[in-house]
Amino acid sequence: FNDFCIEKNIRGTVILSQEGINGTVAGLNESINEFALFLNQLNFNNTEIKYSYTKIMPFYKLKIKLKEEIVPFENRVKNPGKTGQFIKPKDWNNFIEDDSVLVIDVRNKYETKIGRFKNSRDPQTQNFTEFNDFINSELSQNKNQNIAMYCTGGIRCEKASAYMLQEGFKNIYQLEGGILKYLEEVDQKNTLWEDECFVFDNRVSVNHNLSKGSYELCKGCKEPISKTDKK
Repeated sequence: FNDFCIEKNIRGTVILSQEGINGTVAGLNESINEFALFLNQLNFNNTEIKYSYTKIMPFYKLKIKLKEEIVPFENRVKNPGKTGQFIKPKDWNNFIEDDSVLVIDVRNKYETKIGRFKNSRDPQTQNFTEFNDFINSELSQNKNQNIAMYCTGGIRCEKASAYMLQEGFKNIYQLEGGILKYLEEVDQKNTLWEDECFVFDNRVSVNHNLSKGSYELCKGCKEPISKTDKK
């Protein structure tokens, strides 16, 4: 894996575990196309791949990590394969505009503060493991309600929805492919997405066109800051 990426001058972060694979990588078009084929050769043939473009390399180096969990959640999920029902990006607007649906942002507050879906609920977490506390304290009375969740690429929702079903929630849904797939497929004139989306690379954020956004990363607190913040 490492040798292939080095040969093709691909940089970024790839996480491998028993649960599967996750990551963000960057390279020239031909290299990324070959990378997608390489994943198929390794039997990662059901991956959700999302594309965006930038004129500069958004990563300093290549990092390949072997982890116990793709997204750390203290091994709470017994059956990670049993997840919430997927809602395709083209159907997401109609689904979450239903007043009976509780929409939850599964990301952390340094992400939610720069952009989120209209009328979604922010759990105000510092890290994903805290989402368990939010479920216990804020959602325990909502086990029969329709709950729709979203995150950047869909990975955290996979883990969160599997855990909630395990804990007795009945009607759990998630945005297929996450925010990035929604921005890729839904026209901006029809969007319910507000502002920008935090990404885990040197671009810091992307706008609805999946182009580099207006935020930068503070060298002190390591959180996204706007032009107004810098002033």
